[in-house]
Amino acid sequence: MEREGLNALIIFGEHEDSGPATVAYDTWFTNVRAGTTIIFPVTGDPVSLLPMTGDPVSLLPMTTFTVDHLESSRRGDTVWIPAKNLRLYSASRQIIDTVKELSLGKGTIGVVGLEP
Repeated sequence: MEREGLNALIIFGEHEDSGPATVAYDTWFTNVRAGTTIIFPVTGDPVSLLPMTGDPVSLLPMTTFTVDHLESSRRGDTVWIPAKNLRLYSASRQIIDTVKELSLGKGTIGVVGLEP
């Protein structure tokens, strides 16, 4: 990221609910199922945004992501993203909020995984 002049990377992973994920860059970094969005700041720990499903009134978390993380931790597997940095999201607004929270609002951010 330093070589490219980036303050952060956003990695998008396509969810597997419509068949095998064709874009699964997120799994390289999370070591879990496809479908998360990860924000990697140059400094500090990455944040993994876990998708929520349902209608806007009764959004339900995709428990599979959190249960996978808990089970990996329980087994003693290497967990690359700390539990405190797992967040639920249902819209791009949460990505924007996380970018601002990490003080990256005016930074240069690279994006991986948005190919057509």
